[in-house]
Amino acid sequence: MDELLRAIVDDPDADAPRAAYAARLIEAGDPHGELIRLQLRLARLRLGDDGFGALLATQDRLVAAHPERWLAPRERRVAWLRRGFYWRATIDEVALADAELARHPIVAIDAYDARVPDALLGSPLLLRARAIDFFYEDVDHEALPALFAHAPRLTSFHFSSDDPLAVLPLVPPAVEELGLNVSGDVEAICAHLTARRRLSLRIPRPDEAGLAACARLTQLRELAIVHPPAALPSFAPLESLRLVYCDRLPPLMPVRRLEIVSSADADGVVRALAADPALAAVEELTLGLWISPDSVATLARSPFAGRLRRLELRGFRLEDAELLAPLVPQLTTLAVGALGATLDLERVLGPRLAMLTFIEADEPVARRLADGCFPALGRVSTVESKAGASIIAERWPQVWAQLGDPERGA
Repeated sequence: MDELLRAIVDDPDADAPRAAYAARLIEAGDPHGELIRLQLRLARLRLGDDGFGALLATQDRLVAAHPERWLAPRERRVAWLRRGFYWRATIDEVALADAELARHPIVAIDAYDARVPDALLGSPLLLRARAIDFFYEDVDHEALPALFAHAPRLTSFHFSSDDPLAVLPLVPPAVEELGLNVSGDVEAICAHLTARRRLSLRIPRPDEAGLAACARLTQLRELAIVHPPAALPSFAPLESLRLVYCDRLPPLMPVRRLEIVSSADADGVVRALAADPALAAVEELTLGLWISPDSVATLARSPFAGRLRRLELRGFRLEDAELLAPLVPQLTTLAVGALGATLDLERVLGPRLAMLTFIEADEPVARRLADGCFPALGRVSTVESKAGASIIAERWPQVWAQLGDPERGA
């Protein structure tokens, strides 16, 4: 590994070695240099800033032009490219110790089952890891001491377990950020969390005492509640709140990101949200609900919706541009289930909208979208097998469509 690459791997946060490496690659005619330069520029901007959409579109076209470089080798995990290099990898990729992957500043490792392969413990990538996430399966706590011993730089650990109290004593004090599914004795679990600096908790069917214990954790930043009660205690300021199976919306605390998924009274929940002053703090809102056009209009007209920048209406077919009219000037990201054939795109795609996602669009509206003038719109993602997808791909390469959350690539 040459000196510049070594500097990038050794100091993943520094931009200067990446910029110098990009200049050298561009001089040699290597497209990787242009990708690094583009992503460095994107990292300095925010969604909605002038020029963001154009840079985003240029980046996606570059990736699509070199599928053998960025699409084929890692099963389309191009969303894990940041500032020109992969920053996440799966636990199996790390265990394989791929020589190409070793040239990237991998700082996060994702595990999709409970295994801790023996080969992982000898990987140099594990020595550099700052974060390990066991997403889906209960972690094998007997394997954790060896894992932690081989990950000296680890500062973030997320896990799932039926017995969190067996796992928590094993987590090194240097791990400042902790995420877990809270099950069993919530109060006892919370007693183990007070020394951490940042917490992400998921609580199924919490009782009043358990929620009160969580509310006393001043380090809590992300909270998910399954079957939330009709009232919540007062929490310290949260970054993210997720409510699952929410049949009645409790009065909310201020939060920047809010997600509500599944409800027996979806329209009632949305109307309550539109009337809640806490909505005034929400910048990113995801509604995984089957809701009526009237409810969407009520939300858009809410006097508290002035800070919304990202709006996801999963499963909603947008037919009438008037529904979202009050929000159009401020939205930078919009996701809906489908675009109706007669939708007035010019009234929906506002001056700051950089990213649009939908499952399908009738061919007439897909054609008008692909042929229209939307200078701020840098990325349009859809599902390849659905109506209108081939038309959209003429203008916006679908290299990201299957990835879900562009931050995680999962």
